Amino acid sequence: MSAVFHGRNVNAFDYITNNNFTIICGIKNAGELLRDNRFKIDLFCDWNKDICCSYNNICGIELVYIDEIKDKLSTGRATIIVCTRMPFSEEKNKVYDHISKMDIEADVFDYFSTRCFFGIRNFVFKRKVLELFEHPYNCFYTDERMTERGVELALAIEWLKQTDKNAEIIEVGAVTPYYITDERIKEIVDPSDKHPRVSCKKSIFDVDLNGKNVLSISTIEHVGTGQYGVEEKRSAIDALNKILREADTCLITIPYGFNPKLDNWLISNFDFEKMTVLVRNLDNSWKELESLDSIDDYQYDIWANALVIIEKGKKLIL
Repeated sequence: MSAVFHGRNVNAFDYITNNNFTIICGIKNAGELLRDNRFKIDLFCDWNKDICCSYNNICGIELVYIDEIKDKLSTGRATIIVCTRMPFSEEKNKVYDHISKMDIEADVFDYFSTRCFFGIRNFVFKRKVLELFEHPYNCFYTDERMTERGVELALAIEWLKQTDKNAEIIEVGAVTPYYITDERIKEIVDPSDKHPRVSCKKSIFDVDLNGKNVLSISTIEHVGTGQYGVEEKRSAIDALNKILREADTCLITIPYGFNPKLDNWLISNFDFEKMTVLVRNLDNSWKELESLDSIDDYQYDIWANALVIIEKGKKLIL
């Protein structure tokens, strides 16, 4: 007996239907998988013994340590879905290695790289449907697990479309050069990025933004953290307030959960007229939060699962 590991193009739902047992390996996303409700889950397992000792079930579905799977499969074949968001991590490799050495009959899938679990191609922002942006660099495609760039670049492109064609735009943080070209982006401010289109290698605090149109994608949260070799005495909160104070118009995206001090400021100063929160489900679908009560349910892992979008001067979607 042995486990068979299937690639991203195989339809896992065929195996879920035909096999006797469906097991989710990795419980971090258990609640969301249960809400998703596209297939019946018979067993949860995890590779953390302490967690398994502390909780013997999740919403009435039994939870066991990974080595106990064999005892639960007395007859028939199982479908095992490995559900860890670290796509190339040592942790995931250990899980696969562990399963491969177990004497069980099972078909094994990686949730976050198996096409049949995905397929969402758009999202709704303020009642307008926008296509998710696809790109091979740090973004990926709609038939696999995407990063938050799929939403951020779609919003940036829409904002650029709605900005006066003669307007000059300053981008804070070099993001668009890796994905798109727009002649209106006349200046890109980034003290550390080596992309040739970066025209101003200064701190944001040394740049005059008065009366300017400012675009900033997943950059503000890094200010003052010492990342990328940039030492900055002032904080991300200071950087955000500078843009909001000086810019004529702006579009800023911030991944919630990356910078706790900035998160706290955003919650304390949240303005639904100027700010929108989009949160991501496991299948790449995004939705707007109508209140902030559940925002902490969408924790940052290797990518953002909640985005704060801040606008000034004009509404992105009229």
